[in-house]
Amino acid sequence: MIININFRHNTHLDGLKSLIIHQISKLNRFASTITQVRVVFSKTSHRKKSEQLIQCHILLHAAVKININIYEYKSTPISAFNSAYERIVNTLSRIKQDIGLPHKI
Repeated sequence: MIININFRHNTHLDGLKSLIIHQISKLNRFASTITQVRVVFSKTSHRKKSEQLIQCHILLHAAVKININIYEYKSTPISAFNSAYERIVNTLSRIKQDIGLPHKI
């Protein structure tokens, strides 16, 4: 599995990259066919004069034609990643049940 992590607009925090790699590597329990995961952090604002939020975009590719895009907007990069990761896990477990992938023990 290839893991790409990008921090844009000065969103990098110390230790965040190692946390992301550790968490993303756990996704193999849902689908061993995951080939690539991209995680991109950037600052964004939804309205003029609003506080800037951190966007976490996770893009997951798997060999069985599974492509998942998740966007989360939170006040810190860690909370944005945690929310996006939780949505990825929920989506993968739902897809696993739908297409009947074997469960790893």
